[in-house]
Amino acid sequence: MTRSLWKDPFFLTGFLYLAVLILASFSYYLIWDNEIRSLYFITKEDGSMAGAPLPPMWSYPFGTDALGLDMLGKILIGAKYTILAAIVIAALRVAISLPIGFIIAIYLKPFKRSINGVIDSFHYIPLAILAYYFLHPILWMPFEGFSTSLYERLAIEVLILTLLIVPILSSLLGNEMAKIHHLPSPWNGPGSSGIPSVSSTLHRGSPLRPSCSLRASSWPFPS
Repeated sequence: MTRSLWKDPFFLTGFLYLAVLILASFSYYLIWDNEIRSLYFITKEDGSMAGAPLPPMWSYPFGTDALGLDMLGKILIGAKYTILAAIVIAALRVAISLPIGFIIAIYLKPFKRSINGVIDSFHYIPLAILAYYFLHPILWMPFEGFSTSLYERLAIEVLILTLLIVPILSSLLGNEMAKIHHLPSPWNGPGSSGIPSVSSTLHRGSPLRPSCSLRASSWPFPS
């Protein structure tokens, strides 16, 4: 699976894009210490003046914003925080949802339908709007400046974006675990298919014929 994944052109394209962007972001920090260039006015060929925001040009490929700051520099500075935060959020979602889904599938099985009914309501709530509602007062800089540090804002953002998706992901994982839990096991006893288990066959003293080949891929079903 890993080998085929690395041969997938779509995966390679996305992976190389993110890897180059993160490498460029850290290189920008090491070389220019996150200092953003600024350009407020330019003189056109006809002698007239143009002010910020400025259009893309050779020295500023993405142009400048309304404050005259280089847009490419702003993208490179924020890339490492955005991409790494997304990786952390994805890992935390799975790490939190897995044990909750296990509890729902095994220990809360009688209440699973009610739990899924409550969690299904999250599918009809636009989570992007909820995230904007919760994060706007934290990430939008007021006129007097931020009262929190960058890492405090990142921690709050990661926490909110993680917890918003945990109910849906927990329900999904719990349903999948419940399906696996109900599968018949040939080692533990006969399942719904009526296939006898290995332990019961050996207990009855039925010898295994030498001509029988046991293959993990097809046993106990005949090839």
